[in-house]
Parts: sequence; structure tokens; C-alpha cells
Amino acid sequence: MGVSASILASLECLINSKLYYNIHEQAEDRLAQLVKRAVAGEEIIFDSNGTAVAKLIPLKLSNKKPRRGGQWKGKVKIAKDFDELPESFMAAFRGENVC
Repeated sequence: MGVSASILASLECLINSKLYYNIHEQAEDRLAQLVKRAVAGEEIIFDSNGTAVAKLIPLKLSNKKPRRGGQWKGKVKIAKDFDELPESFMAAFRGENVC
């Protein structure tokens, strides 16, 4: 006795350590549980009509120390008029004719 393609597509199956869920039938009801499994290291694939459409993976947090600033202190000079824009430039932003 054969099993229809739609039933096969909606079944949870384990393939290459990835879980496949039909997004319309299974994932909606089990999202919190799936997120917990992803946090634990599983990769969850969501499919729609037999086509993979999204992947839920654990967020990889960096173990790096926060970057500290100041490495360029004293090496870069900023012009005194850095924040001043020419009037013609400002007029263009205001939509004025600058020709």
C-alpha cells in the first residue's frame, strides 16, 4: 500500500541531522519547542509544499572580547570645517534651484 506524497511531505523526518517540518501543518503549533531544539544545536528546515523555504539554526554568539576604541587616537586629523556643508549643497537638499 503506497503513501501519498502530501502525507510524506508533512511527516517529520530526520535527514542528515536536520529536521524537516511542513510549515503549514506542524511548525505553527510547535514553534517554541523548535526554537529550544535549535538553541540546543539542531538545524530545523521548514518546507512548504515539499520545498525548503526557511532554516532555523542556533545563533552563534561570539566569545571575542569587545573591541576597544582609541587605536587611531593622534593618528587622524579632522578638519575644523568637517561638519560644515557649503550653502549650495544645503540648498540642493532643500529643493532649491542651485544652477
